[in-house]
Amino acid sequence: KAVSPHEKKDLRDRSTVEAERRLAANPEDGWAEALLGHVLHRQGKHAEAIEHLTKAEALLAKSNPPVSEPIVYQLRGDSHLILNKTAEAHADLNRHIRLMEGAGKRPDAMAYSRRGLTRASVGKLDEALLDFNMAVSLRQDLPEIWNNRGFCRFKLGDFDGAIQDYKQGALLCQERGLVYAVAGDSVNAFLLRIADVYLSAARAQLAANDTDAARASEAEASKYRADAELLVPKKTAGKE
Repeated sequence: KAVSPHEKKDLRDRSTVEAERRLAANPEDGWAEALLGHVLHRQGKHAEAIEHLTKAEALLAKSNPPVSEPIVYQLRGDSHLILNKTAEAHADLNRHIRLMEGAGKRPDAMAYSRRGLTRASVGKLDEALLDFNMAVSLRQDLPEIWNNRGFCRFKLGDFDGAIQDYKQGALLCQERGLVYAVAGDSVNAFLLRIADVYLSAARAQLAANDTDAARASEAEASKYRADAELLVPKKTAGKE
């Protein structure tokens, strides 16, 4: 059963009350700090979430026996990434994945995908691709993951691989009815990405004096860009 926005808010409110009640009774309750950090993360209050998750990390490390809770590092890593603190995000997500794997558990696909983003951001594209490959193997239903791997392949010069990933992302968006969006993944966005790949391929083919292949790639780029334009709502066309 799908949870409504009202039910989600009610759950967050009750979780906040519970966390604050526990902290009032015991300011050293690391699990309560973790719960509060989790709620703040869900609310999009990422700087505050980091503050409480860092307190949770310190308190849990002082408990008897000491605890290293993987979800604390995942949530804090996600928050750091959203705030463009790439180095901190990588450290947290890497710690999360290592803790999970060390416990014989499989991290979720987004943990690998987001660690891949931190690696790609500093030019470690081969390492990033390994993370994206793992993410794809775990979840084939998330457009975001196909986009991330597609972009990584694009930057590595694997134009065919990038196009395949972007096409899969477009198909998933089509199935979900995500035809056009001002920001984020949609069929329109993936078609434009495919067009960009074909243009880059054309430039590489021209540099290699393969003019016939370059013309074919340019034609594909024009086709995909035209298809993308058809998906733009009339009232927003020309305002991008």
